[in-house]
Amino acid sequence: MSKPFDVREQLATFAGTAPLFPLPDVVHFPHLLLPLHIFEPRYREMVADALEGERLIAMALLKPGHITTEGSPPIHDTVCLGRITADQQTEDGRYYLVLQGLSRARIVQEEPDEQAYRIAQLELQPDPESPFSPAAADAQRRRLLLAFRSLFPKHNLDRVLRRALKESVPLGILCDVLADAMSLESQVAYQVLAETDVKERCRLVLRLIEERLNAPTSADGAALKCASAGWANADAGWPPQFSLN
Repeated sequence: MSKPFDVREQLATFAGTAPLFPLPDVVHFPHLLLPLHIFEPRYREMVADALEGERLIAMALLKPGHITTEGSPPIHDTVCLGRITADQQTEDGRYYLVLQGLSRARIVQEEPDEQAYRIAQLELQPDPESPFSPAAADAQRRRLLLAFRSLFPKHNLDRVLRRALKESVPLGILCDVLADAMSLESQVAYQVLAETDVKERCRLVLRLIEERLNAPTSADGAALKCASAGWANADAGWPPQFSLN
């Protein structure tokens, strides 16, 4: 079981621009794996170009009220920059990919429309050093994990949670993993992605867990999405189904 990897080496040669892949219902988080099925011609071109270059794609979320990516619909400013870690092309030109999240990033501006797909200049927004003392971080980690375990009483999460504590998973990453595993509605998940202050992200994720616990159909009806960070993989439920985009 591996600890979260250091993205600094992964992004040491980042040139500052990346293709945008906007979707209406997908939020990608740093350090997590996202399976993708690429079939639209312009996004096939995007993937082909990415594979010949830095293998980077920035996942973007459409703003509320927009459900199609035709044209250039408005997207949120915060994206997740990821690297293609596995790819397979079918005989008819489609792609199956696995995208590894690397870092939050802010769209500075989009490039002129010289390609069939969108490209943007990005400002990376990696998590800063922990704002907590070691003891406070451990207490916050335990609080988050115990609340999360209460949310899914039908699942045996003790081993995974013990490993998260033992390996002192950084709080920013832990919040992202828990938010992803909760299968939040996309605009709600985006609130977690857009929160660059780790203390505030912890408060937000804890509030989301508590709100679901207090909901009428909370614990017994909750669906657990297998967290796709290396330290959190369970023995079953991975890989997840490829998303139809």
